Order: sequence, then structure tokens, then C-alpha cells
Amino acid sequence: MLYRRLFASATVATLAFIGCSSSSNGGAPSGDDGGGAGDASLDGTGDGNVRPDGGANGDAGDDGNSCAQITPPPFVPGDASACPPTEDGGTEGGIWSGSEGGAVTCYPHDTSSFSSSWHAPPAGKQAVCTQDLMNQYFDDCVGPSRSATTCATNWGSGGDGGIDATHATCAACIASSSTDATWGPVVFVGGVPHVSHAACIALEEPCNLDCAKATLALFECEVQACDADCAVTDSTSQSAYDTCHAVASNACGCKDYLQVVTGCQEQITGAGHPAEKACLLNSYAQGSTPQALYNSIVPLFCGM
Repeated sequence: MLYRRLFASATVATLAFIGCSSSSNGGAPSGDDGGGAGDASLDGTGDGNVRPDGGANGDAGDDGNSCAQITPPPFVPGDASACPPTEDGGTEGGIWSGSEGGAVTCYPHDTSSFSSSWHAPPAGKQAVCTQDLMNQYFDDCVGPSRSATTCATNWGSGGDGGIDATHATCAACIASSSTDATWGPVVFVGGVPHVSHAACIALEEPCNLDCAKATLALFECEVQACDADCAVTDSTSQSAYDTCHAVASNACGCKDYLQVVTGCQEQITGAGHPAEKACLLNSYAQGSTPQALYNSIVPLFCGM
């Protein structure tokens, strides 16, 4: 999974409200629309439209990291039409949400109008969070025991200005809204948190920025396919949301983006590729948990 959804169980009903309204005041956004344009495009035109194969690669190793440049496979657009259920309430294999006789809306919708915009990660490590603070932010605002009330109380999303600067600065480093131009290690789309492989690849391997951009393009395609019609209100709707993202990229309108991402990430392996281990790619992803992914990526940006 290219962006890992971090979802709750019994407390998933709080998802739409688990943070404050913008990352500038130190928390997770609520109710953002999954959009937001970056200031750079994948094809280098600056017009906000992107291709997942990216055009020219960035300069290798310009931040001091060892980085072996790869060549992403070409993007070949295919069928971007919707993938509605084949029968009311489910398909063969039962992958869709919905009850027998009820309307099903959470499925991958048409993505023919999709275009993505690059959201660059912050430049370098900010070193503003202790491990204890990062653990607390996961528990309060991101992980399976998160609570809107706890997140608001401890991280300032209640708007009362009562939190200390240490918490506020740490949260601002960790969390971004999907409408922000710059995306940090955790991005909230409509209240749902996602840990960003794209930001991690860009940080660890600047010479392979095109692979990071392709990874982001795939994620944004999934968002367009699913998020407007897959509101998360409980554990059942969370499961449907995750399934929709997976089906969109594996079988529906985003599968051509997945082919590019798979092709480039498979090349990020071995010597000269610190992102493979740091971002839990390829074999490092096997058996990893959402918290393991969070613990691997967030300290790269925010840890001391």
C-alpha cells in the first residue's frame, strides 16, 4: 500500500473531527476535501498537472544522502471509468460495502478528469519532537485509540490556545492537511490520516523525486476515485474506504498509476537506496503495522 491508512476500531466515528483545522496551528485537519494544488507539476510545466513518470529526474544526492538514480517506467493511460458493484450490496468476493437491497456508493468512481499536483515535503529534518511526543500524537490523533476530544485537548485543535509551544510545534511538523501546499509525514484527507511514502522517498532519495511524485499521483487518484463517496463514520465504513482505495489502484481507474509506482519502487532496493528501509518499501513492508510505518517515517522529519 503506497499510502498507509491509519484507522481506528471502536473510535473510528471520531475520524472526521480528530484534529484542528490546519497544520499551521499544530494538529490534524478536519473536513478537508482531498484537493489542494502544489506549486510544481510532475511534467515540469508548473501548471499543476502531473504525469506519474515525471519527466527529468532531480539532481542525485543534493542533500548529502547516498542516492542511486533510477528510471521510472512510462505512464500509459488506460480505462478510467467507474467500477460499480456488479450486484446490489456486493460483488463476487464480497468486496463492496452495502446491505442487501440498499444503494452502494462507496466504490471507485470515474477518474478520467483526474490530475495530480506535487506537494513537496519540508526541506530537511525539523527535529522538534521527542519520541514520547511522537508516540503521544499517534495515540491521541492517529492510531486506533485516537479520540477527537483527547486530540483537541492535548494538541490544541479545540482552538483554546491552551497547549504549550512544544506540543504545537511537534504537531505542526507531523500533520498536514490535504489542502496544504507542503505535505509532511502524515496527511489528513477528510479527517482520515495517511502516512506518506511519497514524502519519505522525496526526503531520503532526492535524486528519485519522480518516483515520489508518481507515488503521490497514485494516492491522489485513489482519493478522487473514492473519498467523495466513502465517508468514514465507523469501523464498517472505514473498511469500505480502505477497500475502495485498494480496488481503485489494483483493478480500476488508478491501476495505470500503480504500474508506474510498482516499477519505480521495485528499483529502490539495495546499495544507494536508503528509502527502501527508511520508508518500509518492498520486503521491508511485509508484516509491517500502521504504527511501525509511522514510527519509521515520522522521526525522519520531526524526531530529535
